[in-house]
Amino acid sequence: MSSKKVVVTALVVFGFSFSASAENLGEWLAINEPRVIGYLQSLKKEDENKILAGVQLSDGRQELKGYKYIGRVSQLPKKTNIHIVQSGSDYIAYIWIEEGGGKLSLPPCVGKDPRSNYPGWSGSAISGDAYTYADVHSGSGVVVTYCPSKEWVSGVR
Repeated sequence: MSSKKVVVTALVVFGFSFSASAENLGEWLAINEPRVIGYLQSLKKEDENKILAGVQLSDGRQELKGYKYIGRVSQLPKKTNIHIVQSGSDYIAYIWIEEGGGKLSLPPCVGKDPRSNYPGWSGSAISGDAYTYADVHSGSGVVVTYCPSKEWVSGVR
């Protein structure tokens, strides 16, 4: 069996969410995380409380589409980025730490992330795969949590 068939088979068996047309998860994230970060960084104060059009990912999916943009959390350590969106009554945080930044502890989260293949983890990658660390740090990429702290939500600029 070729190595590509093995990879695709593993993806089906383990239920990973990213597009099987990508060479691997790392490549998919390398393509799509900059798109999500660029989109979130482009949002302005005027976009707060508006429904987002989202950003198209390489698999054709529109990340953030239909979410209400709450805003960027202020008063964060340097190079730490948190943007809060809302889906129904749920708040969702998109988090990333720029190179050279510190780390940020994720709040506990029990089974709220519908995108994660492993409910109960505190966050997921934009692919939907579980983020299994307690902290977000430089190099973690974009981490999505359905359990943002109350301080983050109330700390929107």
